[in-house]
Amino acid sequence: MYVEHTEGVGGEIFKAVCKLGLQGIVSKRLNAPYRSMGADGLRHFYASWYFNRRADGGLEVPPKAVRARLGQASIVMTLDRYSHLFPAHHDGAELAAAERALFAK
Repeated sequence: MYVEHTEGVGGEIFKAVCKLGLQGIVSKRLNAPYRSMGADGLRHFYASWYFNRRADGGLEVPPKAVRARLGQASIVMTLDRYSHLFPAHHDGAELAAAERALFAK
């Protein structure tokens, strides 16, 4: 199926696509060249989709469950490969609140 160019927020588009049962669509930026994904790219997409937050169109599956689904030998391998997908909370308000609670007198 071919669909003309659509603009929008990725997570919103992905949710709409899932409702239509079209998760296998090819998506890219309008000004980017098409590159075939291959098996490794498909595997990385699958892991990214599982790890990403629901708010971003993902499934928010815990790392150990993703490791099992990917068939990787250890959680270390999974986290080494995909840790860049997790949000960095080191400078966020959540960490500051946790520090205040931990060090409160």
